[in-house]
Amino acid sequence: QQAQPSPPAAEAQAEPLLEVVSADAQKLQYAQRLMALSTPDLDKTLRESLLEQMANLPADVPATEAAWLRKTLSELVVVHTRSLIGRLEQLYADRFSLEELSALIAFRDTPMGQAISRKELALSDDVAIAQMQMQQAMMIELMTAYCRQFSCEAKGGLNPSVTPKPRPN
Repeated sequence: QQAQPSPPAAEAQAEPLLEVVSADAQKLQYAQRLMALSTPDLDKTLRESLLEQMANLPADVPATEAAWLRKTLSELVVVHTRSLIGRLEQLYADRFSLEELSALIAFRDTPMGQAISRKELALSDDVAIAQMQMQQAMMIELMTAYCRQFSCEAKGGLNPSVTPKPRPN
């Protein structure tokens, strides 16, 4: 038996689908270009930041363990940064139109855009720290209010300023 040709209606439906896939693929390519321009040396910047934080390891951490932590962290930063950039590329492709991505690329590809990208990258550490501090302060305040409202002392003395330990079963 010979295969029957597709009905015209099915062919008409397939064409827009191909256009959508092509537009999505093009948006992803644009998002990848944007990330390359927006995150220059991201893995290097993250590695330096994390290693700077690791310089303040407690004094009781043996030198061999501290060296292992620094080496392993340096290797992990590369792997996880690539994964992060891939996620960001997809987020940008999903959120922005092709025209918006094109405009962002045009700006980021200028000396001013590159200077701003470097500053934004350096600023992102400070933003992340500020967000973590805000979330921690908010949760401490929430748990303090919760304990005032529901008497945590009667429930085993929940202390909102320390991380709770799992209770035995």
